Amino acid sequence: MHIYNIIAGVMLLLFGRKLFWLFLGIAGFLIGMKLAPMFFGDAPRWIQLSIAVGMGCLGAIVAILAQRLAFALGGFFAGMYLALGVGHFFSLTEANTMLFIALGGGIIGAIIATLIMDTAITILVCLVGAGAIVGELQVSQTMHILIFLLLAGAGFIFQEKLWPAVHKE
Repeated sequence: MHIYNIIAGVMLLLFGRKLFWLFLGIAGFLIGMKLAPMFFGDAPRWIQLSIAVGMGCLGAIVAILAQRLAFALGGFFAGMYLALGVGHFFSLTEANTMLFIALGGGIIGAIIATLIMDTAITILVCLVGAGAIVGELQVSQTMHILIFLLLAGAGFIFQEKLWPAVHKE
């Protein structure tokens, strides 16, 4: 089990919307961790990890410098990550197919994020956080779906209802 995916998922479920730069950094990292082995599978692990860290840093920098662009990038990263998860769920393994699926998911995520920005970001953050956690669990597909939905729902309720009530300005 990759503990960093679980830690990243919990951080996104609890604080992803409030710390948007963190969301983009984690989402970029998680995508890099999925794509790097597909395209650089023969490369040493440190190179694959460097690619993931680079994508995470890019996401965080964009979030800090250009917030509107960051919302679109956040939607793109979230859509890519979720599309890759769906591809793995259906046992798709060819790199070009997965890249096509990831890009399609990314474009859809970017469009959704720019249309309904704040709520979309909360939803996407929770979906990515739940996906990062569930992807590390060794349970049946039915349990994956159930746990995914419960975690995403709990994260959304926490960020939309409980977190704002605790941290009123």
